[in-house]
Amino acid sequence: MKKGVKRAIWAVVIVVIAVFLFLRLTKKTEFAEATADPVVTVEKPHMGDVRLTTQLIGTIEPADVVYIFPKAGGDITAVNIKAGDTVTAGQVLVEIDTKQVDAVRTSMEAAKVSAESAQNVLNRMTAQGDMRIIPPGSGSR
Repeated sequence: MKKGVKRAIWAVVIVVIAVFLFLRLTKKTEFAEATADPVVTVEKPHMGDVRLTTQLIGTIEPADVVYIFPKAGGDITAVNIKAGDTVTAGQVLVEIDTKQVDAVRTSMEAAKVSAESAQNVLNRMTAQGDMRIIPPGSGSR
């Protein structure tokens, strides 16, 4: 290259560096605002339990709902559990007074005996009708 072109390139590079340095050195520096030191209290350490509590308002719903059906009907005389208790299979939950059921059972057994008796009478009468028994006084001559 010619000397004039080299000098022009060097001059441009020097001017660019000078402008960069000038802008860098004359730039206003912004300092962060001073903040107050946090207030700290110091306590003497001691042994103890850490307790964390939370108070919430809402509705609790069970994961599973199980409906129970008694084997016998009657009046409930005792409830052996409270709402929310965990129960196991075979555990007695309530006691039922089955006097009413026993009375109905006795009545049903009496009705069954009456029905069997009526069936026996019907069977006898049907057998007599099949033998064609002729009542006295209505015979043929």
